[in-house]
Amino acid sequence: MTHLGPPKYQPLADYLAAQPLGLGEVTLTLGEVGRLVGAALPRSAAYREWWANGRRMPSAQARAWQGAGWRVDAVELRATPPRVTCEGADSTAQPVVSRRP
Repeated sequence: MTHLGPPKYQPLADYLAAQPLGLGEVTLTLGEVGRLVGAALPRSAAYREWWANGRRMPSAQARAWQGAGWRVDAVELRATPPRVTCEGADSTAQPVVSRRP
């Protein structure tokens, strides 16, 4: 198989990996995530499931944030603007993907 370049969500992984240790959490709007990856997010990003921290078969986007040592903690799709909060994977808090505003 020929390698066609970096994975789409690698810039998101790079951004999260560059955050200071101990920061705890990072909140980004969906627009900011799109700007980081250099393209609009797919329509499916408007659904909570897209932001799931996959364990068995993680999605490409979940592999990006998990590979950088982060997990999605909160998804606020009804907020203005919609946003997602990621938490350092070494935090003691439990991930809550279904938190509502």
